[in-house]
Amino acid sequence: MNEKYSELILKAGQISLVSPYHLASRIKQEVGPFLSHSSISGTVDGFKGLYNFYNIGATSSAEPMGAIKNGLQYAKDGKNASEETKTKYLIPWNTKEKAITGGGIFIGSSYINRGQNTIYLQKFHVRDTSSENLFWHQYMTNVLAPYSESKSIYNGYQKTNLLDLPMTFIIPIYNNMSEIPTDSPDINQNNFEDTSFRAYCNGTNVNIRTGPSTSYEVITQITKQDKFTVISKGINQGEKWDKVILENGIIGYIFQSYVTEIQEPEEEIINVTDIQLDSTEAYLQVGDTFKINAYIYPDNATNKNILYSSSNTEVATIDENGMISAFKEGNSVITVTSEENSLIKKECNLIVVSRMEDSEIHFDSSLILNGLEVSGISFLENKVSDIKQKITTNYEIQIVNSKNEVLDDNKIITTGTKIQVKNDNLILREYTILIYGDVNGDGRINSVDLLVLQRHILRIEEIEGVYMKAGNVRKDGKKPTSVDLLLIQRHILGLQTINQK
Repeated sequence: MNEKYSELILKAGQISLVSPYHLASRIKQEVGPFLSHSSISGTVDGFKGLYNFYNIGATSSAEPMGAIKNGLQYAKDGKNASEETKTKYLIPWNTKEKAITGGGIFIGSSYINRGQNTIYLQKFHVRDTSSENLFWHQYMTNVLAPYSESKSIYNGYQKTNLLDLPMTFIIPIYNNMSEIPTDSPDINQNNFEDTSFRAYCNGTNVNIRTGPSTSYEVITQITKQDKFTVISKGINQGEKWDKVILENGIIGYIFQSYVTEIQEPEEEIINVTDIQLDSTEAYLQVGDTFKINAYIYPDNATNKNILYSSSNTEVATIDENGMISAFKEGNSVITVTSEENSLIKKECNLIVVSRMEDSEIHFDSSLILNGLEVSGISFLENKVSDIKQKITTNYEIQIVNSKNEVLDDNKIITTGTKIQVKNDNLILREYTILIYGDVNGDGRINSVDLLVLQRHILRIEEIEGVYMKAGNVRKDGKKPTSVDLLLIQRHILGLQTINQK
């Protein structure tokens, strides 16, 4: 040829209306970067002088070189295609220029210009609404092709300084997608044990990878003194890697020798900066007890002692552990203060109402009552109508959302939903629903909850009250941590169901 491959690819892009960067990356994906593949050698017996740069029609076969021969058969006659089709795609591909351009026209007209305009959609067809077939008209059988080919495209744009150009990304969004990347199936989970501790990097320009070996892709780099949280510790023989969450939320693997656990300072005094409560409003019946959990920030504060007080001890008192005891009807403000700094404090509004006996209102044994907080709700029976059927009373039962909007019977129950017991439009009781794992209060446990809880743990956007309590899926009264994140992720993946009891 008298032209460079780059010139042929640019020309093919103009004719086919397909990005030449995509054509170049597709060629690299299909026949490799060294242009020595048999599909483009022109020397295969029975197909000499024929070329197929994109492996179009190269379906698998048990015959030696079967896939290559199938692709070259397409280059020869389009596998018995009509004359109209062969003319459209410049078949036979008996020159490299015709093969590169004709194949580009094929990709453009058969995929990109018909809506399958990303590498992902060429592998996973998600737009076929006419049937249940979601994988129709695949270009490739290689599941990892979108991943590796998109890397090639990225590298091409990066090397030519085009990453700052405006781009449109078409990303299919599925229900229940995890915000935390799922590990590759070839990562043996038996080589790791769950943990949670703070650490820092003791090396310079250390790679964070997608998996626990140098064969995995580098996600980013960190350097000396950069901090992170170790969520899984490698325990296998030989090379050991830890799974970590970086300060910016990136999750990946780091070689264990670069990890140094942060030890509590012996002499340095760490001042308290904040207090958080898992209950900012509490309703109790006379005679009830209810525990408020308070958390000091930062985690390594020197003085973690907390002081509790009630503004009306005739109505209710609170002990040194945060346990409230309700004595008579009325209101009180529970104040939680840092012993170190009295200016750092939070309040919980307490309402104590007269006690309802079982003869007046009875909850099914499947539900769990803690004061006027209700948990134990099954995801199989989580509609308003389901909950109403589990309450026996002569009073009116009304269920409202967190905005006090009345919910229809077919709506689902969520964290923060309230059960109101009414008599002649007067609210006698108000119970608050708690669903462990439903951190954002939409009644489902999915990737949104992972994101909300992760942002809370990293203190980017904090949650409080019953929503914070919902994030503590371990139900140990502690603040949510990365361990709770992993438990929610395992629930989403169907590996371990969050127990609502």
